[in-house]
Amino acid sequence: MADHKPPRLDGGERETLLALLGYQRESLIRKVTDVDDASARLSPVDSGTSLLWLMLHMARAEVTWVQSRFAGMDVEIPDDDATGDDTLAQAIGC
Repeated sequence: MADHKPPRLDGGERETLLALLGYQRESLIRKVTDVDDASARLSPVDSGTSLLWLMLHMARAEVTWVQSRFAGMDVEIPDDDATGDDTLAQAIGC
């Protein structure tokens, strides 16, 4: 998988922030492309962290910090505890 460089912008703070957030989100999504849900649930570390949990956690962080705290939107904060029904596709769609 080819590495992608972050965007280089001459725009304002808002444009730069949105571009960098988009870059980070797309980078993480590229890393889990072609990973099946069973593999995404596996944890290779003692903490129990899995790719699925990481995706759910990042979705929660995006909603909490960007939509709720920075934009002041009244949104439901998603849970980042993976259940048996959660999938990578759902986590990416949050």
